[in-house]
Amino acid sequence: MLLHEHQISHIPRMAIPDIINITCRIIQPPVAIIILGYCVYLITELYLPPPAIQFLLFTSTWTIFPALPLTIFKYRLLPPYTWSKIGFLLVEVATLMFWFAGFVGLLVWRKGFDYCIGKACGYIIAAIAFAALEWISFCVTTIIHALEVWETRHNRSGFTTSEPETTTI
Repeated sequence: MLLHEHQISHIPRMAIPDIINITCRIIQPPVAIIILGYCVYLITELYLPPPAIQFLLFTSTWTIFPALPLTIFKYRLLPPYTWSKIGFLLVEVATLMFWFAGFVGLLVWRKGFDYCIGKACGYIIAAIAFAALEWISFCVTTIIHALEVWETRHNRSGFTTSEPETTTI
């Protein structure tokens, strides 16, 4: 079904970032669980696992705890006060930095090898790829969350006072 021009012009401007945000929030916990599985396998399989794998194990466990509350509480249970938005933004920025440090650390460790043989090599590459995907999804949600905090910075209730703007295409 194609949308006509008059139908597109009535889409609220904030609907698209909310759709992107919710999509990323749905993706984050399963990807973290996949990385958790890869890290557990690599820790048991490698004789001396690098600290980056252990850090990704921590980060994937950490992600499950803030990703679910940020999805559930942000839209349903918590009042939209500025302090709670800033607190959630700080947790999200910390998680963003954890993912960046984890996948870059594992990538640097992996680059130290001239060759990579066996099943563990594939798991290392997959863990790097999924961790980069998780970092990108947290970049997107952090930017959306920061813009939301910025838009409501002068309003103590957390709600914007103007009517939602529409985009005309």
